[in-house]
Amino acid sequence: MVDSNQIGVASDHSLNLTLDQNLLEADLFEYLNIPDTSVVQEFSLNFLNWYVAPGGSIPTDVTEFEFLLGDVELNNVVISEGQASVEIENPLIEPTIFTITFPGVTKNGQVFTQTKEIPAAQNGVPGMDVLNFDFSDYQLDLTGENGTAFNKLESQLVVSLSPDGNGVNVTNTDVFRFTLDISELKLKYARGYFGNIHITDTETLYVDELNNIISGLIDVENVDLSFYVENGVNVNGELTLELLQSKAKDGTTVDLQNPQINVAQSLNAAQSVNGTQTPGEAFFNFTSTNSNIEDFIENLGSSYTVAYDIEINPWGNTSGGYDEILEGSAFSLDLRSNMPLALGVQDLLYRDTIDFELTQDLEGNHLNSGRLILNTKNSFPFSGSVGLKVLDENKQVLTSLSAGSTIQEAYAAAVTNLSDFPFVENQLIFTLSEGDVELMNQAKYIGLEFKVDAANNDVQQIYLESKLILELLTDFEFSHAL
Repeated sequence: MVDSNQIGVASDHSLNLTLDQNLLEADLFEYLNIPDTSVVQEFSLNFLNWYVAPGGSIPTDVTEFEFLLGDVELNNVVISEGQASVEIENPLIEPTIFTITFPGVTKNGQVFTQTKEIPAAQNGVPGMDVLNFDFSDYQLDLTGENGTAFNKLESQLVVSLSPDGNGVNVTNTDVFRFTLDISELKLKYARGYFGNIHITDTETLYVDELNNIISGLIDVENVDLSFYVENGVNVNGELTLELLQSKAKDGTTVDLQNPQINVAQSLNAAQSVNGTQTPGEAFFNFTSTNSNIEDFIENLGSSYTVAYDIEINPWGNTSGGYDEILEGSAFSLDLRSNMPLALGVQDLLYRDTIDFELTQDLEGNHLNSGRLILNTKNSFPFSGSVGLKVLDENKQVLTSLSAGSTIQEAYAAAVTNLSDFPFVENQLIFTLSEGDVELMNQAKYIGLEFKVDAANNDVQQIYLESKLILELLTDFEFSHAL
């Protein structure tokens, strides 16, 4: 449950628990995307007729369409991925060349433009074709034609005749139509006003190993845990930790109590310099003196629940439309600690099960009876006993094995002489009768039980030199077939 990367060593060789673990990541792009959009645009002459010679063009204007984004006001975005298609209708009796341009859409400095020849109308039915294109990595200027708007994209459709075709007379009843469909746009950069957004979620972290603790108590002290919040987005916000709850195997819950719980904490905007984001930070600190963090940990929760609410722009458009998010930016919540690895335990019973199978012919050569000998060398301040249970395929107990002795604690007070670190040696013997060995043939599992107590039932410091060495020996009588 705790690996070596989470352990620090003090000058007196006492151990510290040094955690730096990411718990949550909230990606604002999941809440800040351009919805699928379908736009139909039509144009026709605003006068009676116009003769277009071969190779000639029909005059058109730049038009705008608006993305409907609620209170979000975007002026510049870069697309990570997304598709678009344009269905074009040609009302003329000659094949026509359509060139569609998005003046505010660029990639590597080049304005987006595509050309497609659309077949002639037949029997009054417009010619039709579809132009598909990929918007990935394109930058979209959404400030419209005057450069001061938001959520608006410019488009222009230029219609011309083939120089190798025939001239045609265009009237004001000829309607040129195109339908633009934009779908599944994902952003990797955005600038503007992101609106008032709530990112609310509840996350549960499961610690399955603690389900194996059947009973007993632990005691901790001098606890110092902090939750660090990083705002990687250039937008002001607030974070509310609504719930931090420990839930034990038996259903007992302990909610963390602290003045910072369920109270909004300000999140300053990240600062962007030359494309590099420096996150804004906030932190929640829980200690033995300002919270019930000791009760929270001592509950031995096998699951931990965090409920949170991140509010974007709680005070409105304070950036003047210059909220900004870069690819990879997120809101993150990290758990950090640096506290003594000191622990008290009382009658702590830990149980686990391992697979086991022994098949032998009791009429032939087979084990008869014997002993399992467990030699221990302990330099922890904890004592304990070990029990074994032989279980059938339904995990029902066939027989129980216990030793007449226990593992003794090595020390009961702070260790000052590190060069002669205390340890104790013990031998635990598990005797197997002939009946026990016969039952082994039905065994499918071995149940292990460890019952642990701290010296003097008090909180004990653990040191770098603390270790438990186990050596398992067997001593069996063997029966030979006649």
